Amino acid sequence: MSGLTDAKRVNQDARIIGLVCFPHMMSHVYWLVIPPMYPVLMSVFGLNYTQAGAIMTAFAGATMIAQTPVGFLVDRIGARAVLIGGLALEGGAIAALGLVGSYWQMIPLAVLAGLGHTGFHPADYAILSARVSEKRMGRAFSLHTASGYLGFAIAPVYMIWVAETWNWRASFLSVGAIGLVAALVLLTQSGLLREGEGNGGNRRAPSPGGKAAP
Repeated sequence: MSGLTDAKRVNQDARIIGLVCFPHMMSHVYWLVIPPMYPVLMSVFGLNYTQAGAIMTAFAGATMIAQTPVGFLVDRIGARAVLIGGLALEGGAIAALGLVGSYWQMIPLAVLAGLGHTGFHPADYAILSARVSEKRMGRAFSLHTASGYLGFAIAPVYMIWVAETWNWRASFLSVGAIGLVAALVLLTQSGLLREGEGNGGNRRAPSPGGKAAP
């Protein structure tokens, strides 16, 4: 990787940033797909406000509990496996919300979505810090953060638009399918997400005396 020309290095950095930022955007989309659907879910399943709120509590509670263990998992098995698996799990669980026949089926699916949600930040930062050139690291992290806020902006508009155009089930099914397709794309491009190769040769190898080689 250190032998890449600058133009190829820029192109590769851009590809890596895109591969990481799109799943991050989708993770923020998934964080806000349920609340816009509260009115219709309350009507369809006869829920009160507490029951409706419990769906997001299950999602957030699972994310909170599993967040730190997943960070250790990233260190143990690698970031790309956690990123791809987390996106597939969260996308699949969100899509399955469009198939439920009762309120109580939504709670375990929300828990699964929350578990999938935990992998993005530790995996994303591990990949970006290892694979993106040091001189573009600031831009990479800025774009990563911006992609998350873009997801927040997209989610309510998308969910309501699809529900009004078709129905609420189509909202969950379609937005979940996007994550599943994205996970498949990441799988085909997983060679770019190997965090063990270093960030374009910018890290200096230690010399036999323990100091960084010049």
